[in-house]
Amino acid sequence: MRETGSLIVAVMRNEAQQQKSVIDKASARINQTNTSRQTDGPQTAFKFGLGKSFPGAFVALVLICIVSFFYAHSDEYEQVERFVSTTKNAPLYTYIIEQGQLIDGQTNGLDKGLYLKLSQPKGKEILQAGKHFLRSKNGKISYVPLHF
Repeated sequence: MRETGSLIVAVMRNEAQQQKSVIDKASARINQTNTSRQTDGPQTAFKFGLGKSFPGAFVALVLICIVSFFYAHSDEYEQVERFVSTTKNAPLYTYIIEQGQLIDGQTNGLDKGLYLKLSQPKGKEILQAGKHFLRSKNGKISYVPLHF
């Protein structure tokens, strides 16, 4: 029985020594990577800390700006998308929206508002969508070409 007990104690000592050596190696590695800095004053310490944290803070700030920009404009995009999907003929007006010239009514002697400036084609001028309109023979109806 004594032999078994002494064998167990010897095995436990051996295991304890191995665990101690593993712990010592790990603490030595931690001490090597963990260095302390001594600075001349609080201002120098602040600049050092700012230099270490600035790149990450800058990236975070840029990401926040990008996300907030897209979040702010997503509502506007959804409104336009909702309008186009609910209005049956909306895609037909695209060319006029892209090519048309808008003018301010007040600066041009008209009532308040925003106007689409169109003119009648002169002579044999080619009719252009977003720039010209046609009148009926009696002059009471105007026709605006949407696209050709």
